[in-house]
Amino acid sequence: MKKKTFIKILAGAALFAAFTFPGCASCERDIKSCNSDVAGGLYRVVNIYTYDG
Repeated sequence: MKKKTFIKILAGAALFAAFTFPGCASCERDIKSCNSDVAGGLYRVVNIYTYDG
């Protein structure tokens, strides 16, 4: 019984997020950031030529 309740709550939260997040630019950036964190992101090399940047 608890498992079914948990699944219903999770499904409701997923539907709420699906209709709420796509319209928000800040939420889009957060989702993109989370996806990059999970996927490993981009490999970047930073070269500093002077001490003051």
